[in-house]
Amino acid sequence: MALRIYSKQREQVLETVKSMDPHPSADDVYHRVRRRLPHISLGTVYRNLNQLVETGDLSCVRDGKMVRYDWETGHHQHFRCELCGVLQNVKVSNKEIMNLLSQYSGMIINEIDLEIKGVCGDCSERN
Repeated sequence: MALRIYSKQREQVLETVKSMDPHPSADDVYHRVRRRLPHISLGTVYRNLNQLVETGDLSCVRDGKMVRYDWETGHHQHFRCELCGVLQNVKVSNKEIMNLLSQYSGMIINEIDLEIKGVCGDCSERN
């Protein structure tokens, strides 16, 4: 785990990610942080996001070629809506899934990274 160093900019980046909808991109964070720190650069936001991931204060999720940031750092999976593209955290028991897969496959599974796809509640209500 990397050394935690306090800075006003890093604190603002972290608080911004925590206040946004799940999984904002660096650009999303940058535009929101600039409301409070108008002179902050995109490079500074990227640097602080990367440092927050290194210290374990944030996690990141690949979304195609884009990286999205997540303030929820514990084990969880993701749900992607096939209609609107929203990426949401899903609480499922990794241990139960790994035990089930191991039981039926004979494999020893140490970690699981699962993306669940379907239609979110908002989209299903609209359709």
